[in-house]
Amino acid sequence: MPAVLGGGAMPNMLFGRWSRPGDPLGVYLIRVATTPEAGPALVRRSSGEQAAIYIRRLIFDGELRPGDRIPQDRIAAALGMSRIPVREALIGLDREGWVRIEMHRGVFVATLDESTVQDHYDLLALAYTFGARRAAAHWDEECDRQLAEIRAELERATDPDERQRLATAFHAAVAIAARSPRLRSMLRAMPQLVPGALFDVVPDAVTDLGRRLDAIAAALHDRDGDRAAAGYVALFSHNARAVIEAFRRRGLFDEPASGSTDSEPATDASRDPSSGGSP
Repeated sequence: MPAVLGGGAMPNMLFGRWSRPGDPLGVYLIRVATTPEAGPALVRRSSGEQAAIYIRRLIFDGELRPGDRIPQDRIAAALGMSRIPVREALIGLDREGWVRIEMHRGVFVATLDESTVQDHYDLLALAYTFGARRAAAHWDEECDRQLAEIRAELERATDPDERQRLATAFHAAVAIAARSPRLRSMLRAMPQLVPGALFDVVPDAVTDLGRRLDAIAAALHDRDGDRAAAGYVALFSHNARAVIEAFRRRGLFDEPASGSTDSEPATDASRDPSSGGSP
């Protein structure tokens, strides 16, 4: 088993959500995002959420391969937590397709497919096309100012994490302008597909990012919701292709090798649904 699971220390990562006073919007970030008005806004993740992100990263980085048994005790030790939040994380990851829970046997890394990635970005596109059309109806000079400031910072940014933070702030501003609590609630509930910052682990996703965001901003300035929605479809279609290719290069779509399992026995799988039985 890779050494990353054996250190017993919490990974050196800080997870936050971008927000502004009175109208928070949760989005997945590695660093705490800030705005001139709000300053830092940190929303701590639960232990289960941290465990889920950690396990996704182990799979994404190839530390755990399709067909491998999830070593729950070792992951809990690496994160400095009990097995309970790890089990909670695995139930969620089973629903997302990252792992499969097999009754009386344990939890194993699942084989992803392209449709899983495509579905994720198609759903994001549906959410943001709805949001763009709603935002266009409420768009004003203050909204233009916010997007212009974000775009100016993005042009100067070179760090992938910083660029990811600013791109996320752009989308958050659009979602907030839509004035739809249901939309914000749905976006909070969307699981993170790519562990870490998208532009760091999938550099191709940043290609033509500025031009694509400018097209969305221009459409919203003109209060043209349909054109802004089309911009979001193009953006997320591009991201889907980039992520699919990144997953393919990392072997995440590969079928598991015969006999590829971790040596940790599923000693209590038949008694504990969350560690191996039917949840």
